[in-house]
Parts: sequence; C-alpha cells; structure tokens
Amino acid sequence: IEVSFDPTEGIIEMDIIGADAETAQRFNYAVIGYAEEMVNELSSRIRADAMVDSERNLVESEERLRQAQEAVAELQKTLDTFSVEGEVTAEMGIISGMEVELEGLRGRLANLRRVTSETDPRVERIRNQVETLEKQITGRRANITGDRGEGGASLADINLALTKARFEVEAATAIFSAAVERREVARANSQ
Repeated sequence: IEVSFDPTEGIIEMDIIGADAETAQRFNYAVIGYAEEMVNELSSRIRADAMVDSERNLVESEERLRQAQEAVAELQKTLDTFSVEGEVTAEMGIISGMEVELEGLRGRLANLRRVTSETDPRVERIRNQVETLEKQITGRRANITGDRGEGGASLADINLALTKARFEVEAATAIFSAAVERREVARANSQ
C-alpha cells in the first residue's frame, strides 16, 4: 500500500498492489472502510465536543447577563435613582421656575431702587430673597453636575455609573444571543 498527498489539489492518493486484482480490491475496500470509520468517529467526537462547549458557553453567558442585570438594579437602589434623565428633567424644570421667579425679583428690586434708598427695608428684604434664590439655583445645579453633599454623587456621576452598568447588560445580552446562536448551530450539526 502506498499513500501520497497532492498539496496543490488537496487530494490523498492510495495505490494498492496485491497478488491479484481481487486481493488488491479487497484491501482497497477494507482500508477505505477503516478510514471512513475513523473520520466518522472523529467527526462525531468533534460535534459532541462542540455541543458541550456551546451549552457551557450558553450557561456562562446567561449567568453573566443575570449578574449584569442585577448590578444595574443594585446600583439603582444604592444610588436611589431609577432614571437619571427623569431626575435631570425634573431638576431643570424646578431650576427654570426658580430662574423666572429670580428675574421677577430682580426686576422688582431694580424698580424699588429707583424710587427709594438701599437702606429701605423692602429693598433689603427683596435683595435677601434674590440671594437666597441664587443659592438655591446654584445648589440645584450642583445636584446635576457637582457634588450633592454628604457623600452623594452628582446626577452626572450617577448617569456615568448607570451608563457603564447598562453597557455591561447590553454586552452580556449580545454575548448571550451569540451563545444561543452557536448552540443552535452545534445542535443542527450534531444531528
């Protein structure tokens, strides 16, 4: 028996020489049968391994997705924020209302200053209201972009943390979808 491989064609050639043509043909069938058995056995092992790997990957990706979803929920609880967008919208609405009120007070203060002196108690009262309102507006803006005080994160910081956590959920979802697809392909190939 002589076996050769042609790399340009990718073909394996086998020449069998026997005492007579019938013997050579029987050897030929026996060798081909044995080779087919080996290929089938190797292929079935590969398909079984692929199925086991795809099942393991699916379980791992499902666990990663569950953990990512739980991390988002825990972060929302810890930060006491479900939707940063909603809180920012609410804060901006409050700030806008305060700014309108502030402009009104500034107008009243300017008008009052034209007709009376700075020492007039009405001027001082409105000036104090203006300062108080300006501080409140600055504090509300700090809630959005700066420190909320006593260990509280700004809405910008909370948004960043939630965005990172939600990105992890999206990545885990994509990996899970790919794992489901790989398992289905492995299942189809194993049949």
